[in-house]
Amino acid sequence: MKIHTFVKLLILCLWVSACATAPKPPVMTKDQPPKITESEATWRAKQVQNVKYNLEFNLLDSKSFAGTSTITFKLTDPGNGLRIDYHDGAISNLMVNGKTVKPKYNSHFLWIEASHLTEGANTVVVDFESPYSKEGNGLHQFRDPEDKRRYLFTDLEPFDANRVFPMFDQPDLKATYTMKVTVPKTWKVITSVRESKVEDADGGKTWTFPESQKFSTYIWSLHAGDYHMWEDNSGKYPLRLFARKSLKKYVKPKDWFKFTHDGFKFFNEYFAYEYPYKKYDQLLVPEFNAGAMENVAAVTFTERFVSRGVKSERERMSLNNVILHEMAHMWFGNLVTMKWWNDLWLNESFATYMASLGQAGNSEFKTEEIQFGVRIY
Repeated sequence: MKIHTFVKLLILCLWVSACATAPKPPVMTKDQPPKITESEATWRAKQVQNVKYNLEFNLLDSKSFAGTSTITFKLTDPGNGLRIDYHDGAISNLMVNGKTVKPKYNSHFLWIEASHLTEGANTVVVDFESPYSKEGNGLHQFRDPEDKRRYLFTDLEPFDANRVFPMFDQPDLKATYTMKVTVPKTWKVITSVRESKVEDADGGKTWTFPESQKFSTYIWSLHAGDYHMWEDNSGKYPLRLFARKSLKKYVKPKDWFKFTHDGFKFFNEYFAYEYPYKKYDQLLVPEFNAGAMENVAAVTFTERFVSRGVKSERERMSLNNVILHEMAHMWFGNLVTMKWWNDLWLNESFATYMASLGQAGNSEFKTEEIQFGVRIY
């Protein structure tokens, strides 16, 4: 075979392969499963870069919440169109690059036709309304049976962030986030950054949050409610701890802040890389499905870590370990993030190992190294 013939065949094979990997427009039916495949995410990551979300939420209503998601991004190739993930909500208005577009939506994702998109800068604006979650994922709502106060928190790993607002929900499409959140007057709002201002609004107050650092959608957060707050500004990073008001008499903030300070000292020295975010909040939230979740600078914990009586040393040791586990994720998981969910095992096992290492080397619980070995074997 002549060399030029071989080259032509090679080019043809590459072209056929490239065409084969380009996804076909999805079938927009109610039966479409609420998920995204790795191949779909891989293709979208080639299309989309430089993502920014400008978000507005109104949380005054206890039956549902409304908002606007403004997504700006660079598009390298409109291809057959573009998928925007958004599960089980209602869309009242859609604008693409300044033009009103009829939504093509199947309760799991929006499909933007290529004719509405352009190579380079694009802006998509979606006005939406969503139900609160009752299963602990998405934006979960809890009403305290003791005092009837309402509490909200997000839990979004692995693919539940799109239950809260329209987005590109995959770990390798990191983005920045700015927010305005309108809530009842007595509420606090917590996310990855501190608020820049709080203003009176019709029926409540509007909290404004400046642009965050860049990170994945599953570790974005929005927590709001009549939470009680403890503060500790004695260290390098401002620390806060939150719990619902009917539970505050049982919380022991002294342990939480001590364990957190010890963790920062260990990880900053061990990684030789400064904690990458500006503050550190921890929240005890009701009806939480897991033990804890490493949302950027706004970590959530199950209320099972609250003891009505005196905590045993084993209970304190367990709390210390989980605090360190979630803190380790701030570096490994949040700053450096897996490309796809098939590396979640490494993300979690590394945090488990680092928590035990930090506990054995820089805490009052010196037997943790032995305990870790017992759990492994």
